[in-house]
Amino acid sequence: MTAPDAYTPLSPVEKLEDEASLAGLAVAEGLRGIEIAAVVLIGLLVCPPLAILAFLVVGPVLVAALVLGLVAAVLSAPYLLVRRLRSR
Repeated sequence: MTAPDAYTPLSPVEKLEDEASLAGLAVAEGLRGIEIAAVVLIGLLVCPPLAILAFLVVGPVLVAALVLGLVAAVLSAPYLLVRRLRSR
């Protein structure tokens, strides 16, 4: 006798359907991002003052994010290497 809440493993077909669904969702979201980027680009080309403002605001933010990401990568790399080597 099994409990009604018991977990039953997915069949290979169900796993494939689930992965195909997730892949389709990822593609749809990626296309939506491209559409939004195209609309923003056209808007900035139509209105140059907004393009200048976006460059002055977004440019430094992107540079700061890049620098912080590099610092985080440099600081976390030794920890991750040691953890990986100890797990073996």
